[in-house]
Amino acid sequence: TDRAGWLSNRTSFYVYANSKGVGWKWRLPWALALYRAKRRMSWFESLDASRSLSHQMGFGAKPLQYVVHGSTLGINLENVAFTLKSRDRAMDTRLIAEDLLRSFLTSGGTVKMQTKVLSLERGYVLAQETTDDTLSRFYARHTILAAGKTTSTFDKSVHVFVSPILVVHPALSDINFVKMSPHTQDTINHICHRRNGLEYSVIGNAAYYDVQDFGAESLERARSYMLGLGRKVFGDFDEKGADLFFGYKTEVVSSSFMRNYLYHIVDQGAYTIALPGKFTLCFSLAVNVCRHFGIEPVERVKLKNEEVRHYIEDPTHYRLAKQLALKGNHATDLSNLRSEG
Repeated sequence: TDRAGWLSNRTSFYVYANSKGVGWKWRLPWALALYRAKRRMSWFESLDASRSLSHQMGFGAKPLQYVVHGSTLGINLENVAFTLKSRDRAMDTRLIAEDLLRSFLTSGGTVKMQTKVLSLERGYVLAQETTDDTLSRFYARHTILAAGKTTSTFDKSVHVFVSPILVVHPALSDINFVKMSPHTQDTINHICHRRNGLEYSVIGNAAYYDVQDFGAESLERARSYMLGLGRKVFGDFDEKGADLFFGYKTEVVSSSFMRNYLYHIVDQGAYTIALPGKFTLCFSLAVNVCRHFGIEPVERVKLKNEEVRHYIEDPTHYRLAKQLALKGNHATDLSNLRSEG
């Protein structure tokens, strides 16, 4: 609903490692994966959204020149097979959260802050207001638990992982890309965020750690590795302008080594767990939670111009970037004072 929109209009790129950058056990399956990626992206790029999609769903040969580029984007990315333009876009998660919350309030929803859930019973929730210890019962036909990383408290089949994310101010590049590799340690993604005059880099990796086994030693190793990975790709930068945080990911435990990115809707008697999985699937999750209870989801809601920002925190990467910018400005001011003195 904002002029800026939920999604950035800046192109992202997928960069794929070649056989030199892949261990010999992976070379044959990786070669097949590269072929499939090219064909799939070429087909997707050739779709015309202004026409009926049903007549364009064949997987015939498509011209690859639409999406294949030899360029390494002017960044030090070693052992590159090819680069593809992506339809993926960076998202303004705060704006999305604000609009979804306004939709909820417009539809008659109520938000309770400073309230601790004591128990989930069939037909109601027992909660305590932390400001004055008042006990309240909230009655509901359906209780849906969407508790993110604390879901494992209610369901032992849910596993919590953390993944390191490096924030660097000022931005190291204005190019958004993902370097794909079957080796998680060699995968890197970079998004340049711009907000309120700040331009900063957010760098992620495919490495992840079980939150139960993750301590101070693991944190320091992850920080050192992410700084090294950033310098390898972007060249040297001042470590004082960088900070690290960890993104939490909840997923249903799998017996295989593969990560489980799907969302899940799990009935637990008195309540139902909605486990989000990959963020881009959250809209499908919302629709299917409704249908899980036999309710057709609302297609259109006229949003009220209600102020909801006080309910929602800024994204962690933005808060860190602001701190780094203030620290940098403070250091510059001190330097100027010394030179003047």
